[in-house]
Amino acid sequence: MTVLLCVHSPAPAWDALLCRALDSLQAQTHKAFDTVLVLDECQERTVQAVQAHLPPGTRVLRKPTPRAGLAYAKNYGLEHIRTPWVAALDADDQYLPRKLEAQLDWVKQQPRVDILGTQSQVVLDGVPQSGSWPTRHPLVKAMTVNNAHTTHDAIARAFTKRDRNVLTHGSVMIRRSVLEALGGYHHVKGAEDYDLWKRALQAGYQFAVVPEPLYLWSYGTAVPR
Repeated sequence: MTVLLCVHSPAPAWDALLCRALDSLQAQTHKAFDTVLVLDECQERTVQAVQAHLPPGTRVLRKPTPRAGLAYAKNYGLEHIRTPWVAALDADDQYLPRKLEAQLDWVKQQPRVDILGTQSQVVLDGVPQSGSWPTRHPLVKAMTVNNAHTTHDAIARAFTKRDRNVLTHGSVMIRRSVLEALGGYHHVKGAEDYDLWKRALQAGYQFAVVPEPLYLWSYGTAVPR
């Protein structure tokens, strides 16, 4: 298992979010994983800021081609990964401690799964939002709908019948062989993940979602202290 994290850091506020994401990797109950961190046009302050937060054995890469886009950064990181599974993590989000352990246990029980996400919890300006009480915030409502799609058939129907992306990209782990067969990420501005999932469905790969909120999806730049 390798966690792939790509970050473009145009403002100092994002450095704190990146450090928080890396801290969530260090807190994982499953420890046997590698990390590849791709710094996409990041300033030197970001390189210095992350040093104390890197999980053991992290490989830090500086993307060589500027302004080529997120898909290129992800594919560049994939070139340096050899493990059977690749787990995504978006730079402003977090794993909960059991995230990797739960997913690896799941694929042992369901070996036909190729792309496995988890349910997610929304964090608004540093405050985790509960899905158990009524809310008017559209992001929380949308995530509640997404979290209801846990089986391959439900995920496939959402994509094909309603053209809805119900997978949180950073929660997903995917077989490296699948990424290679699909040619990695394609440059589709703001929708690299959606494009990848659609191509994977068309190719017949199997999806699932662990029915447990193990990923914190953040909106806003506030970091709890």
